[in-house]
Amino acid sequence: MIDFIQSPLFISMRRLQMVASTVSAFNTPSYRHH
Repeated sequence: MIDFIQSPLFISMRRLQMVASTVSAFNTPSYRHH
């Protein structure tokens, strides 16, 4: 389990998730309405 958490694949998945959440935050209508 620990090896899986420290694996590059898991790290890349976490980064992709962070990027996706950031993009979705910028694409929300409430953000554009200010």
